[in-house]
Amino acid sequence: VKIMRLRHPNVVAIRDFMVYPDHFFLVKPYERGLTLDALLFRPDGPNHDPQVRASLCKDILRGLAALHQSNIIHRDVKAYGVYVKDQAEHVAQLDYFHLAVSAEAEYLDSNLCGTPVYMAPEIIAPPHLFTKQSDVYAAGLLVVAVLSGRSVQELMRLDGFEGGGPAALL
Repeated sequence: VKIMRLRHPNVVAIRDFMVYPDHFFLVKPYERGLTLDALLFRPDGPNHDPQVRASLCKDILRGLAALHQSNIIHRDVKAYGVYVKDQAEHVAQLDYFHLAVSAEAEYLDSNLCGTPVYMAPEIIAPPHLFTKQSDVYAAGLLVVAVLSGRSVQELMRLDGFEGGGPAALL
């Protein structure tokens, strides 16, 4: 219920939800646009000036701050989970509903969840303690990716990590 009450220009709003025996559906407003990764990391390369990139980063961080002020831990900040409205000013909104939890400071989960390349190192080993700080770590990686125009995976390869998929990261 707390999540449904949250209204912020940089957070995707939930209008309603439905629960069926095997499924849970969220109703969100329709807005034309793209996910951040589709906008920035196209095959033809990024084409946005530094001011647009900085504005997107501010929007992402404002959205995350709004979640944290409402005691919501996101647990999966990533480029695919940010929507950018199809407007001249490219307003970014954080989508947080599939793994977000209500917690004042920390959330202990017996299962590891989220996107491995964005996970803070302290989450990977049990106990899987998710905090606002682990969200900030992921947001920091996302900001570096947005400002550099390179995906986190590409930045890791440039730094010498060849990896072997998500399992190798863990």
